[in-house]
Amino acid sequence: MGTTFVNTIKWGIASSIMNTFTSSVQGAFTYVESLEKSLTNIRIVTGDSQEKMEQFADSANRAAQELGRSTMDYSKAALTFYQQGLGD
Repeated sequence: MGTTFVNTIKWGIASSIMNTFTSSVQGAFTYVESLEKSLTNIRIVTGDSQEKMEQFADSANRAAQELGRSTMDYSKAALTFYQQGLGD
């Protein structure tokens, strides 16, 4: 009975670790999908090339880190800026 109890605790801990890991991976995947969608929307609005968007993504990432924000926040703000017809 003691062995069963110990094994139950071990399986509970292992299950919790796996659930946390799976959730983190899923969150990262969702974030990347959302960022890609935002960058695609910027590309549609601006008409920029894929290469220019890759450069924008790199600079957006650096700028967001300097501002203490996420790249997603930065790209959403940039999208709004471009949609208003404002340039770089």
